Amino acid sequence: MKYTSVFENIEGQRYAVVITTEGVSAPAREVTAGASPFTTEMAENDNIYTPSRLTTAKVELMQDNGKDFMMDMYSGSAHGTKVELLTPSDGGNYSYTDSEGIHNAEVVWTGYATPVTYDGDYNGEHDTVTLECVDGLATLKNMKYKRTGKMISFLSLIRNILQRCDCYNTFYFSAATHLPGLETSIIEDAFISEQNFFSAKDDTKQSDDDVAWTCLDVLEEICRFFNVFVTAWEDSVYFIDIDAVKHGIDEFWKYSVDGTKSWGKVVVSDLITVDGSLYSSSGGTLSLDEVYNKVSVKSNFSTYENVIPEIFSLAENVTKDHDVDKETRQTVDANGMGAVIYSSLQSYGEDKKNMEVLFIAPFNDVYAGFFKYYKSPYYKCHRYTWKNGKLTENNIDEVNFTDTQNSYGAYLVKTYTLKVWDRLVADKMFELLVSLGLSQADIIQMALNNANSGSVSLEDTIMLCNPSPHHINNYDMLKYPFFETENIEGLGLAGGKDVFIVISGTYRFQKYEAPFMSDSEEDLGHGRYAAKVEDCHLVAKLKWGDLYWSGDPSKGDNGWTREDCTFNIPYAKDGDNTRADNMMWKDVQIVNNVRWDCGVDLEGYYIPLPDATLISGLPKFTLYKPYDPQYYSTKSGESKGQYYKHNVVFLKDFKITLAKADPSREGNGDTDTTYTNIIDSNNASEGDEEDFKITTDDNKKPAYSNVAVKTGDGFVWLGDTHNDATCEGEKEWAVVDDDANASTSGDMRQEQHRIYRYVTQYSSPAVKLGFTARNIVKPWSLIYEPYIGKHLFLDAQNIDFKRAAAELSTREIK
Repeated sequence: MKYTSVFENIEGQRYAVVITTEGVSAPAREVTAGASPFTTEMAENDNIYTPSRLTTAKVELMQDNGKDFMMDMYSGSAHGTKVELLTPSDGGNYSYTDSEGIHNAEVVWTGYATPVTYDGDYNGEHDTVTLECVDGLATLKNMKYKRTGKMISFLSLIRNILQRCDCYNTFYFSAATHLPGLETSIIEDAFISEQNFFSAKDDTKQSDDDVAWTCLDVLEEICRFFNVFVTAWEDSVYFIDIDAVKHGIDEFWKYSVDGTKSWGKVVVSDLITVDGSLYSSSGGTLSLDEVYNKVSVKSNFSTYENVIPEIFSLAENVTKDHDVDKETRQTVDANGMGAVIYSSLQSYGEDKKNMEVLFIAPFNDVYAGFFKYYKSPYYKCHRYTWKNGKLTENNIDEVNFTDTQNSYGAYLVKTYTLKVWDRLVADKMFELLVSLGLSQADIIQMALNNANSGSVSLEDTIMLCNPSPHHINNYDMLKYPFFETENIEGLGLAGGKDVFIVISGTYRFQKYEAPFMSDSEEDLGHGRYAAKVEDCHLVAKLKWGDLYWSGDPSKGDNGWTREDCTFNIPYAKDGDNTRADNMMWKDVQIVNNVRWDCGVDLEGYYIPLPDATLISGLPKFTLYKPYDPQYYSTKSGESKGQYYKHNVVFLKDFKITLAKADPSREGNGDTDTTYTNIIDSNNASEGDEEDFKITTDDNKKPAYSNVAVKTGDGFVWLGDTHNDATCEGEKEWAVVDDDANASTSGDMRQEQHRIYRYVTQYSSPAVKLGFTARNIVKPWSLIYEPYIGKHLFLDAQNIDFKRAAAELSTREIK
């Protein structure tokens, strides 16, 4: 239904209120306006630099209780009922019909009825119905930000958000702030990672909406960073720099909300001199704003260290509740296999789901192995089976021990192994336990007690299986990726001097088919064989955006090229003992080549990021089947070829971490940056510290919140910016942040611009003037009050359109 209510103000100006409800197609219906047909309120702000100025509205209509209660105006949706205040175009008349509603009209105010429950009077023939409304910008607090999956310019970011309002056509952004020496639009030049607007997920059940900022949060942080405030006027949105208005900097960048048009720079200005004709009634208020002794702005960095998510952070247990091939075996057999028992006991692990327990005797002792198999939303474990004379990818959702013996590929496993019995008593022990009719839990507990271990401590492991008889050879390895990232949600920028990646973890291999991690030693009955050091590596690929890590820092930009390539992650170096008995069944650390002077507590394979540009896009990491080294006899020096196949490899605590060098070793990169200025220590009040959640890079840890500038095909961090309104004052002023001083050119970081504005505004009392005006004041108007000789800016405005009056609250701009 569409309701229309037409009224005139006391000066003869015509208005029409149009209310459009959802889900009903019917002719427009004219209703009678109440005593105060349409009023709006913009509340007063505690701080002149509050990032948004939103309005509420009230519509009063007369309800005929004998005919219609107009209940369809009330909706539970943020955008269920649209409300507009219109006025005739060019001062003319409306074109109005019952079937189509109002035409030839301009928008004065647009928004939506608030989601409320119908609650009206029912006392007489006619009652007043009041509809509470908010402007389109205010509805953004009910909408979660939606990911587009890319580094995004602030222009696109603003457009995406304003389109969600579904009621504005154009927006204007102050042109006062721009890059030094350039006159281009800062919101077109600057980019940010969308990941900044999402918190980390705690479990796989959480959606993006569960961890996303609201659209209003995003919009307000944009305004905070660029030192503007956002407000709606008519059918447009304005991003206004208060100091630019004071200094007559009246150029704005104008854009269409739908992205179809850009007008370039336009002038938006309005100067009002207060005189008797402006006042609607007598009376007013005059007061002084408070002053501060100190002001602070903190860059609240949204830092990140994991280039790709931690492997088990949101992993889900997919262990099967049965294992047909193993569950019938009750004694140790000739192959060393023991009983397979299943348990969901809460004492064995971090969750209550299935865990497989296996007893095995690979050598002279009996071991107990505990296994839980997982899948991750961020990783793909490729698995292959031999079928019709070839290996075919065959991924399964649930896994047991038998599955791991019959396929080639990767498994995410939480596992634990310990020796529980001597092999000589194993057969008798199993027979006794079975004859006694002990439960599965009892058998496990007896094994743990015998091993002097009352609990199980599972370890995070990637298990890579490449068994015989169809063992994948080295020359075919690139055909068979085993483990790789997928569905990565994080999208950030990284790079610059002293930023690097560290790949860490341990490598443990065995030549036996059964994927069983124990602390045994290799049988040396066939002789002593050592692997070639240069063969002791994993083969991987790391692509980030359109760049690949080559493994050679002398190539490209610090080793990053646009050529598709792989690299090697070594787990042995020259001088290491690579003999089989020293390495097989042992946790061998990935070789550490992180320089001591990096000043970080990380060890592993070091990958420097590009110096010249920032890496953008999503990282993609791929790990191929384990490389089989060449082995040589240490007795005779004779080459024996690939004597030991790496049939099963366990990668424990495998991580890929992003880091920033800290040669001072003082941990400065772990802290947020606070910009502080002492105004006057004699003043009593200290200003509230303001957090910037969109930030300027401060040569600390990589952060999603840091803003970058596009340069050709790449990005660089945003540094200093220039503001046409404040630059002259800033040239005589310095902001001290530790040992770094602001430039005397007036070019400085956005956080420092904010400090300057606060110092200027709150170092001495500012006048606050309240009065009732005959004319409605635009949000960008500069008001001059000649009697007190002050330039004022609109802080709050409550408008009664019937009375043609606006209650104003204004503040002096310093």
